[in-house]
Amino acid sequence: MKVFLFSLALILSATLNAQGEKGICGQVEYQYYIDSAIAEQRLRKMELESPQKYNQYGSMFRGINATMNRLVFTLSFDQQASLWSLDPNAIPENSDEKFHYETAATMVSEAWKYEYYNQQQNRRVTQSEYMGSVLNITHPNEPLEWSQTGKTKKIGNYVTYEATATYHPKNRLEKDAPQILFAWYAPELPYPYGPRGVDGLPGLILALEIQSKEGRDRGFRAVDLNLQSTAPEDCSVELPKAVGTMSKQDFLSKVTAEVKAIRGNK
Repeated sequence: MKVFLFSLALILSATLNAQGEKGICGQVEYQYYIDSAIAEQRLRKMELESPQKYNQYGSMFRGINATMNRLVFTLSFDQQASLWSLDPNAIPENSDEKFHYETAATMVSEAWKYEYYNQQQNRRVTQSEYMGSVLNITHPNEPLEWSQTGKTKKIGNYVTYEATATYHPKNRLEKDAPQILFAWYAPELPYPYGPRGVDGLPGLILALEIQSKEGRDRGFRAVDLNLQSTAPEDCSVELPKAVGTMSKQDFLSKVTAEVKAIRGNK
């Protein structure tokens, strides 16, 4: 298991404060986690209440749950923008393991291949594969309404502060199934970014906890951090290219209509 490698970042942060003309190139590696005991309780409940569904999907769900604790994502950022993606180097080569890994990653990342946020342009874009093509999906930028809890804790070399907000998944047309988030951010790292497009705090989010009915049973933990002081023109986070662009409303409406058509034809 990786440990927090934040000592270099602390030195670089001090250097940046002394050299204000410099820019920053940053990359954070996050590991997803899920409470295995709670996940198993849900499967046991399914077995009791829906044995047919359990017999059909139980083994697959158990494999996906186990895989979720191995998911690794990368957040790249500069002083203007951030890009969130699955770490391609962590994808298994074995076909069965790869299926579980990519399925789990799709569930965790809300089916988006990338998530790009440009704070200066107030622009938020996700990328998704659709009908064999890669599309950029534009989203309205709706900042989260954070509330400070007053709690602090040390993560690596940094004192972090806890804030909470209600989050509505971006892969839905309606604002249903909201999630309660608890983010631990480090003001010493003054970059307003975080995992899975969760951002807007006065410091980099080093841990994100997601609450369910059973408690804070899943989330993201930073396991590696790399910061480089550089001239601004030498570091730029860009949205990967796509064949086309579509609004979130149009994209999800189209996908929803096609799913309903397929189900109606059965």
